[in-house]
Amino acid sequence: MANSNFEKVKIDKALMFLMLGLQSEYEMKYGQLSRWLERRHGIKITPQGLRLKLTTFRKEYMF
Repeated sequence: MANSNFEKVKIDKALMFLMLGLQSEYEMKYGQLSRWLERRHGIKITPQGLRLKLTTFRKEYMF
């Protein structure tokens, strides 16, 4: 069930790159990023789900 919820949330690639940059530059935690996504973009995702998405995105698009 958690996996199906993981697939439901769609986040733009540019926003994913931005979050990776914010995380590396300002050492933001996943909880801070998920709250920022909800406030600024109206995307509700748990910190654990965001961690999964960012990890898979990093493996797929970063070298």
